[in-house]
Amino acid sequence: MSRLPPDIFEPLTRARRGDPETSLEAAEGIAPRMNALRQVVLNHFAVRGDMTDLQLQILCANHGATFRTRRAELVQMGLIRDSGRRTVQLKRNRIIWTLTQLGREAAKP
Repeated sequence: MSRLPPDIFEPLTRARRGDPETSLEAAEGIAPRMNALRQVVLNHFAVRGDMTDLQLQILCANHGATFRTRRAELVQMGLIRDSGRRTVQLKRNRIIWTLTQLGREAAKP
């Protein structure tokens, strides 16, 4: 079984090296909110199971852009992955996303 680091969400920031100091400060300021949103997305997957970005968007009351971005970050972190399955929603093929083992350990439903 994998062990979760206590600061699992800390490595991802929204500012780039070389950005002005004010951008770095702004990124630091919103990091707790982004971390909370990542946890919300993980928890939705833990409770609801596998889903598409469209299902996540609907579940999150159409604040889809931010939640889709948080889901993408969780994929980058190895907590959510492409299940390999697809479904058609609104005439488009959609990826069905699923929690990884590490994601299940990090979720707090």
